[in-house]
Amino acid sequence: ANSPIADVRVRAAVIGALEKVPAAEAVPLCRNLLVPPNGGAGEASYAVRVQAIDVLTAHAAKDAIDTVRAQVAVPSHNESISAAALRYLGKFGTASDVERIESRTALGLPDRVRPAAVSALADVAQRLTGDERLALLDTDLGGANQVVVDIHSRFLFETEVFARRQRRTLGVSELNEMMLSAQASAYGNGIDQSTAHPHMWVLKPHYYGSHFYNWPYTYGLLFGLGLYAQYSKDPEKFRGGYDTVLSRAGMDTAEELGRAFNLDVSDESFWTASLDVLRARMVDYEKLAQKHIK
Repeated sequence: ANSPIADVRVRAAVIGALEKVPAAEAVPLCRNLLVPPNGGAGEASYAVRVQAIDVLTAHAAKDAIDTVRAQVAVPSHNESISAAALRYLGKFGTASDVERIESRTALGLPDRVRPAAVSALADVAQRLTGDERLALLDTDLGGANQVVVDIHSRFLFETEVFARRQRRTLGVSELNEMMLSAQASAYGNGIDQSTAHPHMWVLKPHYYGSHFYNWPYTYGLLFGLGLYAQYSKDPEKFRGGYDTVLSRAGMDTAEELGRAFNLDVSDESFWTASLDVLRARMVDYEKLAQKHIK
């Protein structure tokens, strides 16, 4: 496995086989592949590093957590290494890892990294209690509110813009009125309507790129929650099919991608179940926040 001239695939396979070797032997070797004893940056290939992290995960090598943390966001690493490190943190991370994991949930990160980070964050959250869990839920639900509720207001606004624009040119005052109406419909009494933003249509560049650009955010979040439910049921089976689904994105239809994980995206109950996940987190948040309400 340490041979620099061995085929990368062979080395990775050898490292992967260490899952069946006693932890006392396998763990030190895998740690050294990630950070050599001499303090060097490590020359192991990407494939070997991924396997090394997976072996540490399989052996529940909690004492290797600092070594794995260093693999999450090092610029020279490819997305597979970051995703493997996030899977490890999902199992063994603590409250101190929340910020590190959250930094990998940003939009625009590689397709393998962001879902792994979202899953890891949810896994860590299950182990947190009290104010630590409250803080994490606050961040999570704030993002979900943006993606589900505010994005809905933008969808309503854009739909109305196209409907009216077919008949006439629209002025600033009318666009402001439509923006406020869309926010009122989406938020209801969730916000003080006097604080609504009539010029949001000016501030968001999404409207001026492609039609209904906002909508994929909502779809992605709710679809991701459905995928996470599948991951929770059978992590190994999920990982086996996840790369295939990613490779088919852009070629298969949304329905075909969903069927790969036994998800029927044409069934309203699927989307309701995803929203129910958020509702449960809201209930949890309210309970935890009670002691802070005066």
